[in-house]
Amino acid sequence: MKINEALELLAELEKTAIGKKELQGLNKFSQLLKGLVAKDLSQEKISSIEEKLGSMSLGENSNNIKRYWTKKAAHFMNYLSRKFNLIPEGHYLALGVAFGSAFGSSMGTVIGVLSDKLGLAISMGVSFGLVLGLLIGKFLDDKAQVENRVLKSEISI
Repeated sequence: MKINEALELLAELEKTAIGKKELQGLNKFSQLLKGLVAKDLSQEKISSIEEKLGSMSLGENSNNIKRYWTKKAAHFMNYLSRKFNLIPEGHYLALGVAFGSAFGSSMGTVIGVLSDKLGLAISMGVSFGLVLGLLIGKFLDDKAQVENRVLKSEISI
């Protein structure tokens, strides 16, 4: 299935969508495809992507449309990440915040137990970990942007 054909299918499904939740699921996948169209990809990469779209059987009916299309979008993004090293906007920033706050809270707990000021140490650890995660995530996102590996979209997956 060609990328434009998949976009047309999603546009038709968006017209018949019943509620906001269904539109959200469809929008995730269509924004992902629009981000691919905007990128300057080689013909070999486009052929591989279109082959993957064909194997995903996108025209199936489903009871829960939002869940179906959200899963398809996540599966497709996973494929793009593995095969072409493409990432969604803010990917490393989200990872940096998660890992930074987790690392900071654990380090704060250790320091708090050793210094008998557990509450203060945990809050300081989370704060420093969060800031460190933000800085590292932003740096890695900027690096990926320079390398042209970021898929821009209005909705992040």
